[in-house]
Amino acid sequence: MSDYTVKKGALGTVVQYECPQCKSPLTSNVSEAGGQDTCPDCGCVFVIPGEAEKLELERRAALKQRAKIEEQQRKNHEAEDAKRRKEQRRKAKEEAAALAAVSTSPPVVAQSVNSPPSGAFLKQKREFGDGILEFSFSVARGFSVVTIVLFSILLVIALLGAVFVQIGKRKVNAPQVVAPTKAEYDSYKASSPDNSENDTSYYTDEGDGNDVLSQIATEYHLDSFAVSMLVSASESLEQSEMKEFTSGLKLLLDADNSTSKRSAAIWYAMEYAERKRAREIDLSLDRTNNQFWNRATFLLVMGSLYLFIALMSFIAFPLLIRIERNTRSVASVPQA
Repeated sequence: MSDYTVKKGALGTVVQYECPQCKSPLTSNVSEAGGQDTCPDCGCVFVIPGEAEKLELERRAALKQRAKIEEQQRKNHEAEDAKRRKEQRRKAKEEAAALAAVSTSPPVVAQSVNSPPSGAFLKQKREFGDGILEFSFSVARGFSVVTIVLFSILLVIALLGAVFVQIGKRKVNAPQVVAPTKAEYDSYKASSPDNSENDTSYYTDEGDGNDVLSQIATEYHLDSFAVSMLVSASESLEQSEMKEFTSGLKLLLDADNSTSKRSAAIWYAMEYAERKRAREIDLSLDRTNNQFWNRATFLLVMGSLYLFIALMSFIAFPLLIRIERNTRSVASVPQA
C-alpha cells in the first residue's frame, strides 16, 4: 500500500489511506503504523501504512527531548557558577573589610587568664544551668507525696531491721571451762592404759611461780613434766577459774587409787587445755560474727540516711533556687 497521506489533525498525527480491496477511505493514528487492521466495510485485513513516518516522528521527538534535557543541565550549571561567583565576591568583600579594620584599629591587648569571661560565654553558661535546673525541677515535681512517704517507710523499715539485728545477734559470753571428772578419767584409762605407775621422778620446786600448783605437786609427789603441763593448762586463767581448776585437780587426784598421780595429773592438764582451746575458738567465732553484723548494721544505717538526704536535697534544691529567682524577679520590678 503506497497511496497514503500523513497529516497533523486535532487528535495528533494521522495516516489517511484507502482499503486495498474496497477502496474505502480510512484514517489511523501514526502510532499504529506498521500494525495490522481490518476494514470496517469489507473486513479485509491489511497493514497500516506510514511506518517510515512513524519512525521519523519518534526520532524527532527523542532529539527534542534530549535537547530539552541538555538545555536544563546548561541552565543548572550556569546557576551554580553564578552562585559560586557571588559567594567568592562576598568572601572577598569580608576579607577586605577585615583587613581594613585591622589596619585602622588600635593594637589588641591580650586578655589575661584572670579576666572575666565574655558576655556570650556567660549567657551560654547561664542557659546550660537553667536547663539543668528545669530538668531537676521537672523530676522533683514527678516525685509525688505518696512516693516520698513510701520511700520514708522503706527507710524506717531498714532502720528497724538494723536495730533488730543488733538486738538479736549473739552475745560474746565467756563460760568457765568445766573441769574434767574422775569418771571421765576412768573412761580414758580403760581405753588407754598408762604404764607410768612406777615413775619416781618427783617434783622439786624450781620456782615456777604458782604456789598452789607447787603445793599440789609436793603433796601428791608429781614430777616436773606433770607440773609443767598443769602450769601450761592454767595460763591466763582468772582467779575464779584457777580456783575451779585446782579444785577439780585435787578431787581427781584424791579419787585416784594409783600409787603415782602423774598420769592423772597429765591427763587432767591435757583435757583442761583442750576444753579451754575449744572455748577460745567459740569466743573467736562469736567475735567475728558480731563484727560482721556490726559492720552490716553500720552500712545499712548510713546508706539509708545518705539516700534519704540525697532524695530530700534533690527535691528541695531546685525548689529553693526557683523561690530565690522568683524573689529576685519580684524585687527587680520597679514600683509605680
